[in-house]
Amino acid sequence: ASPDGYNGKMLSVEGVLLPGEHSVLLYSPSCKPKEGFDVGIQAVFPPEWVSSPNGKQLHKLFNHRTNANVKLIGRFESGAGRYGPDVARFRFTISEISSVEKAPDAHP
Repeated sequence: ASPDGYNGKMLSVEGVLLPGEHSVLLYSPSCKPKEGFDVGIQAVFPPEWVSSPNGKQLHKLFNHRTNANVKLIGRFESGAGRYGPDVARFRFTISEISSVEKAPDAHP
């Protein structure tokens, strides 16, 4: 509801990572989009993220185009511009992947 208050801060978040064609988006079920308020967040991974056990698990899910429930630590950005190829409104630069599990299918 008030992204500017979190701009540049390190946060611990829970959400769903959605692998896309050009980038990965982070979605939080607790942060619902509203008309005129886009909540798209580009997820940016740290170097060597695939070398950690959680990174390996996440990479396997992404290879199968599967969404992942995650707990992440990283820096949130809500600058004036747009981020990444999917022009997300916000960016979350991940510093730690705390947990990963397959997200339930959105459409059973």
